[in-house]
Amino acid sequence: MQAGVPSGEAGVAAVLAALDGLEGVPVAGHVAVFGRVHAGLQEILAASEEPREPREAR
Repeated sequence: MQAGVPSGEAGVAAVLAALDGLEGVPVAGHVAVFGRVHAGLQEILAASEEPREPREAR
């Protein structure tokens, strides 16, 4: 999914909005932005009441 593309979930869209300004951030700062987005998405997923299928081991 690209930034700016609707996700269907307001919380997810709000977290992904942090990616919209990424091009204005020096490359050295990208890791911090990606980390915040990843953490935000994990929080939303953990709070979800929908059952999830277990991830397969790689």
